[in-house]
Amino acid sequence: MNDHDDMVLRPGVLVVGAGSYGVADAAAAARAGVPTLLLARSGDRTGPAARAGAVVLAGSAWGAFRDENGHPEIAVLVGARRVLVQPRCVILAQRRFEAPLPLPGAALPGCAYASGLLEALRRGEIIDGPVALAGEGPVLLVLAEMLLRRGIAVAAVATASAWPVPPSLRRAAVPVLTGILPVMVQGGARAEGLVLRGSDGREHVVGARRVVLHWGTVAETAMARALGAAHRAVAGRLETVVRADGRTTRQDVFVSVGCGASGAAAARSLGATVRLRRRPEPRPVLADPPPIADDAVVCPCEGVTARQVRQAGGSLPAIKRATRAGMGTCGGRFCAGTVARLTAATGEASFAQPRVPLHPVRAGLIMADRPEPADLAVSLPPPTRWLTVPAGPLPSGAEVVVIGGGIVGLSCALHLARNGRDVLLVDRAEPGLAASTANAGSLHVQLVPYVYQERTGGPMAATLPLGPESILLWREIARDAGEDLGLCNEGGLVLAETAAQMALLRSKTAFERARGISAEVVGPTELRRLAPGLGDGFVGAAFCSLEGQGDPLRGTAALMALARRAGVRVAAGVDVLGLAPERTGWILRTATGSFRAGQVVNAAGVQAGRVAALAGVAIPVQALVQQVVVTEALPAVLRQLVAWTGRHLSLKQGKAGHLLIGGGWPGRLLPDGSTAVLRDSLQGNIALAARALPVLREARVVRAWTGLAPHLARGPVISGTPGMPGLWHAVGGNGYTLGPIMGRMVAEAAMQRERPPEAFAL
Repeated sequence: MNDHDDMVLRPGVLVVGAGSYGVADAAAAARAGVPTLLLARSGDRTGPAARAGAVVLAGSAWGAFRDENGHPEIAVLVGARRVLVQPRCVILAQRRFEAPLPLPGAALPGCAYASGLLEALRRGEIIDGPVALAGEGPVLLVLAEMLLRRGIAVAAVATASAWPVPPSLRRAAVPVLTGILPVMVQGGARAEGLVLRGSDGREHVVGARRVVLHWGTVAETAMARALGAAHRAVAGRLETVVRADGRTTRQDVFVSVGCGASGAAAARSLGATVRLRRRPEPRPVLADPPPIADDAVVCPCEGVTARQVRQAGGSLPAIKRATRAGMGTCGGRFCAGTVARLTAATGEASFAQPRVPLHPVRAGLIMADRPEPADLAVSLPPPTRWLTVPAGPLPSGAEVVVIGGGIVGLSCALHLARNGRDVLLVDRAEPGLAASTANAGSLHVQLVPYVYQERTGGPMAATLPLGPESILLWREIARDAGEDLGLCNEGGLVLAETAAQMALLRSKTAFERARGISAEVVGPTELRRLAPGLGDGFVGAAFCSLEGQGDPLRGTAALMALARRAGVRVAAGVDVLGLAPERTGWILRTATGSFRAGQVVNAAGVQAGRVAALAGVAIPVQALVQQVVVTEALPAVLRQLVAWTGRHLSLKQGKAGHLLIGGGWPGRLLPDGSTAVLRDSLQGNIALAARALPVLREARVVRAWTGLAPHLARGPVISGTPGMPGLWHAVGGNGYTLGPIMGRMVAEAAMQRERPPEAFAL
């Protein structure tokens, strides 16, 4: 499906989820006379809601957004049909999911969570006993009863707290152990039993052919977070902040609390008169889960252990980038809480932003033709609540202070330190967590066609020699780090579908070749040989063999490690609020005091304009909210980095097989300084990429993310400051490709070795 418009529905209340809570809410809202839509899965029992007057829609929500006026939009798939629901109120009644209980050996065959066992029983699968059940909560006792009724032996039930024991378990003489914690799952090729530990520290072993673990359930918060409701961290997981009637901090978002209370409250908020007859019953309070052993797998999708998380250190977003925990197909739903426990996360800002789409979904089902976007630069964002570290201690001064811990700043600091300078790198948040790791890792050399200008080349023409040099520096960084950093150079293609576009590419490649860039125009036959998976209709392309890609997560981490190894001191949580010259250098003021620097390098990315303004210097830095979309892994279908003349597209396949889609379709800057995916941009970006690479239609989209990237209407600034010796600036777009060379150039200038070209001056 690839038409322009979704089917649009505008109910008063949308209830997402048709379990018992959701059905009760839909019935309560409908009985109050409010037009109510209940989103249900096939097989849900929705009769009470339908009899009360609610309309039942059998489908699944894949995205939650807000439109330009701030109203909620829920993107739904009904079979292969796209439906956009624009309700006045949303009630989230999604099923809860199993809380993780990461134990050593829990990934062995024969070990399952309670929800998995329950599903197996419902399907009528043959389950060979005896079964050992351990963890916390009355569900374990209920499951033990169900097993006995099916004639399956129960080896033992072990719970952290004392819960009422059903008579059937007493009659069957099933050992029910309380005040005891599971320690590990025993076994070789499969689970063979459980090791338990009592409050006295003594260990007990229970032999079993199956092991079942459970520690309660966790609420699904992705939609509530995407819609802007506030959350708090509780016992290592996020919980939506709700009132007794289910209302969140957003007036149009409710969370189901049972007995139809949220449906009644939503109806009241829309002006209906309704009275709640029963009060919701509280959920049982569970004990805290046991400590997490180092060798426990905390992220099954990516195979990340607790030891790896602890060694990585830092905030949850930093650990995610270092270990890939939470970046698998489950979207971190299963492991985010565990990683948060390991990092002692204290609030929503410590968690990665909610994932779009809400679950992996086939690209061909959600893509839609959208108008080509403009390059919408946004003004400097306000200080963001998404800072992931508290204010750091006041650092001591240095010979050179580099402000900004992205690729440019790290490269500059590394080069200075290797040349014997005393270097301090400060960052207002955590170094390396902004544009340097939010981009797609493209290594560009060619000029972007839509900014190329005849004769002059356009504002980026002066950067042409920098691309090849910077790619060589990336290779040096990989060599020094002892890993490949995901670097590969299979070349880049800029596609053309008309004769006019081919003429533009011929002009552009001639301009580039005159400046030493290896670029050529290829016709349709050669294009098909280079990239046989591309769609029909392309009449040729510009090809540059130097272009390629790398992994920005690994690249930024490698630069950080090399900089520290070279002696760079790194201070996170240091926000520079004042910058003043003195006779021997500069004074940098923070909220907790001041420190001195002989020289200052402003490499603060989107914040570079603000930092420069502290010294009375104007750098017109804006920001682009860049969006990247990634699919599941596919067989090798594309070797080159692909762009498209006159269109916003960047497309490539990573070494692990996933497709990365970008090219300038913008996200949204939120009032708090964070960013969010725009539905139109997501759908349009995917549709354009699928035109270029048709196999993409069948791939599942795993996630999309956004980030702020610095934008200048001119080329980059790599410059000193006239009349202010010792104050240097390095900022510009295309930072992943050019970051290493920009950092080295400003470092060379600060050491009075080489002056940057005049084209990059302030």
